[in-house]
Amino acid sequence: MTFIAWVLFAWLLTLGLLGLSTCAFIVYRRRIVAIARPSQGKRPRLYGPREVAFHAAEGCSKSLIQRSFRQCLFGRVLTAAWVVVMVVAFIVMASFAVCTYFPEVAQAFGTDWDGIAGAFIISFAIFHAMAILLIEFYGTLVVTLMLPCSPAEASHLLIEEAVLVALDESGLAGPGDTGDEAAPSLLSRFLAAFNRLVAGYRRTRCRTLLRVHLDQKNGAKSVAYTCVRYRYDAVEDSFVPAAEGIKVSPSIARRRLLRGGLAHDECARLQRLIGSNEITVQLPTVFQSLVAEFSSVFYVIQSMGCWVDLGYYL
Repeated sequence: MTFIAWVLFAWLLTLGLLGLSTCAFIVYRRRIVAIARPSQGKRPRLYGPREVAFHAAEGCSKSLIQRSFRQCLFGRVLTAAWVVVMVVAFIVMASFAVCTYFPEVAQAFGTDWDGIAGAFIISFAIFHAMAILLIEFYGTLVVTLMLPCSPAEASHLLIEEAVLVALDESGLAGPGDTGDEAAPSLLSRFLAAFNRLVAGYRRTRCRTLLRVHLDQKNGAKSVAYTCVRYRYDAVEDSFVPAAEGIKVSPSIARRRLLRGGLAHDECARLQRLIGSNEITVQLPTVFQSLVAEFSSVFYVIQSMGCWVDLGYYL
């Protein structure tokens, strides 16, 4: 077995085990949902999506879909494993690129320059393919490796926005969609599968994953989305706007201010309910800023060009 074959076998084994573990977790996840559905009784939406009234800055409201998830140890390990494998692929790729300049390293591995260059090409392809996939679908991977649960047990909340009307092509007629223009059945199936894939990709761009915050004082659960606080309501069994039902017009607010404002006990009650009148902005660290800056397919394509140019002159 040649050196290139050993490297290819090692990568296939690593990715295969990781892929099988991920598939096994997905099967386990679906099994939990399938078992929970018959036992829900009068609450059939225990693991299902819920609508939440979203208050936009322009004053209008619309409905968004919220789904509840909780993290588990195995899912977190799998999520970290995919990132670690990508980082290891980069280290291996860079190491093989350096080793091509030292013939004694190739002799130590029992191969020659061609073997080291072939291993570099394999690692190059694996790293950049994983980088593109993780950049585009990391959020989907994180959610997939979580367990669906009720909002009362949720550690994360997924907010899904509706696809913009300008981007919705579901009403457009394609080849074979009209009665006077029949397309082959195989082509129709392919187009239908492709449209489902495109629609799923667009939905991933309209989702936001939020961490549920637990108040240590009163045990209240809440999330903050577009500067609006949503708290868990046990009656609705979902996260609702914290200030729902509190209607204060500018004239009422001005009269309260002229009278000296709210009483201390009423102010404390409202602050416990809707939080303080402040906006908290989390500033990323230097490392997080660099990761966010270079987490783009554009930079991956640039990296491919640089490493291809380097490989050409090896």
